[in-house]
Amino acid sequence: EDARSVGVRLPAPLHARLLVAALSAFDGACPEAVEGEAAEVPDDAAAHLRAAALAAEGLVRDGHLRGFAPPASLFSVAWLFLRLATVPEASREAALVGTDGIRDFMGSSWQRAGREALDRFGSQRGTTVLPPGFFRALEAFPAPEAAEL
Repeated sequence: EDARSVGVRLPAPLHARLLVAALSAFDGACPEAVEGEAAEVPDDAAAHLRAAALAAEGLVRDGHLRGFAPPASLFSVAWLFLRLATVPEASREAALVGTDGIRDFMGSSWQRAGREALDRFGSQRGTTVLPPGFFRALEAFPAPEAAEL
């Protein structure tokens, strides 16, 4: 938010690193969400989820998810959507306040974002560093769609 307030557009890898760091912190602070359904989100975990939503919003706002978005960014966004699907609605809405761009991106579907990332994987030059937390999250997630990805 600081960069945005002074008109600075951050590079996609920085937004993605912030997103992954916030989601990793969320997973550590709210293990119930990792298991599939969190009945309650502690305040510290909610702050991490909010930070993740803001980092993802930065990816959208700065145009990094338009056109041919990097697979690592899409996997990170899919991880955010997966986590948002496991928390109570009130926690989800609190995390997404003022983030209309990411809320509307791919219908907030972790399945859609994950499939799009898979389709793009290997089609870009350079090394793609994938968010390992997303794949751990998929392994723990009880939905059959997670096993497909």
